[in-house]
Amino acid sequence: MSKVLLINPPTGVYIRDDRCQVPVRGLTSSLRMPLDLAYMATAFLRYDWQTKIGDYQAYVDGLARFKKDLKEFQPDYLIVSVTTPTLLSDMAICMQARQLKPDLKIIVKGAHITAKAEEVLTQFPFVDVAIINEYEKVAGQLAQNLSLQQIQGVVFRNEGQVVVNPSAELNLDLDELGMPARQLIDNALYTRPDTGELQTSILTSRGCRNRCSFCLVSFLSGSHVANRTSGSVIQEIEQCLAQFKISNFYFRADTFTWDREWVIDLCEKIIKLKLPIQWVCNSRVDTIDLELAQIMRQAGCWMIGFGIESGQQQILDQVAKNIDSEQIEKAIQDCKEAGLKTYLFYILNLPGENLISLEQTLKLNQNLKPDFAEFHLAYPFPGTKLYDMVIREGLISDQELYNADVFNFYLPNPNLTIDQLKRFRQKAIKQMYLRPSYIWQTLKQIKSFTQLKNYCKKGFEVISK
Repeated sequence: MSKVLLINPPTGVYIRDDRCQVPVRGLTSSLRMPLDLAYMATAFLRYDWQTKIGDYQAYVDGLARFKKDLKEFQPDYLIVSVTTPTLLSDMAICMQARQLKPDLKIIVKGAHITAKAEEVLTQFPFVDVAIINEYEKVAGQLAQNLSLQQIQGVVFRNEGQVVVNPSAELNLDLDELGMPARQLIDNALYTRPDTGELQTSILTSRGCRNRCSFCLVSFLSGSHVANRTSGSVIQEIEQCLAQFKISNFYFRADTFTWDREWVIDLCEKIIKLKLPIQWVCNSRVDTIDLELAQIMRQAGCWMIGFGIESGQQQILDQVAKNIDSEQIEKAIQDCKEAGLKTYLFYILNLPGENLISLEQTLKLNQNLKPDFAEFHLAYPFPGTKLYDMVIREGLISDQELYNADVFNFYLPNPNLTIDQLKRFRQKAIKQMYLRPSYIWQTLKQIKSFTQLKNYCKKGFEVISK
């Protein structure tokens, strides 16, 4: 019987969802369960493979745990989630694995691999296969021991030559994936950042019809939004409640509220069944309204994340965000009226950024008064239009991407230095979180010592970075 070990390598604590690749840092940021690996594990289990998941980044002694599992489990296949910021470290882990087990088949996946599969196999000869899309489908075909020549969505070596197969057709029926193999995961690792309660991720949809130049979603999942049936989501919620005692959820979707009627249907089912859950999701400001926010709140939603990106309309237009200040203000106001917390994301140093536009962004955030906000620096992930542009103009090299992340990367800008950007980011964070009124409002909402402790810990992490 074949064995497979699926891992997040011990190379930095990251949200390794393909669209994010962000270090775990911030007031409402916490380690997410490896949903992609759990779905791939389900595909292998269907064909009776011995399957193990290791989220080694979650442990202080992650490298030692990985080596121990490699020695004791003796997998035939190692599948590694790779990000752009951690690429070189991830490859070092793969090389160590090959040295420890020379006959091991090493397979890599992730958004960076989708964009750079041929280059990765050429540069790192110890990598045998790269999965470029539809991980679960490819896992199922690998589990059936099909030859690599027959499997779409992979790049591999054949007699020393790198072979690039066509991409796999996008799966629009997400119910076919089944339930992710949570039984193989240490669910205690994944908690709600404010209360410390167990929290897990549930996939609800894939795809986004917008094509923001800095975002990977359209590159990875296409412009068609594919929803699971609401009934299958309810079934997974009930399984988590009964089997794993988990009642807090991150509803994983590229834009959870894109299909308004679908969201209402799901929320009505949750309300009717009186499911005792709380959950968060991502949205766009042009896909939410007061009625929708209210029924989401009734169904247990407590916070929505929105990508605002910039306070200057010209920058928003340049990156094809397709939103305006009126939509932003209305969406945040509707959420507040419905009793939902808001978590806003901004990207500093997008093309065209200068000191004036930075101050406009800061002023917008001050006027919106969100519950939480995060300020990233522009990072051109391979696969995005932003990446294509900066490479075409010779502004950066790939090597620079491998030595930085969204908190410290510098995209050359004639208007701003990296020191100016870092100082402004700190200024924005402190103005957001160190206002006496904000601290007072936050303290009033704390209901337990654990919650107070978590807020203090996360708050220190935020202002110290």
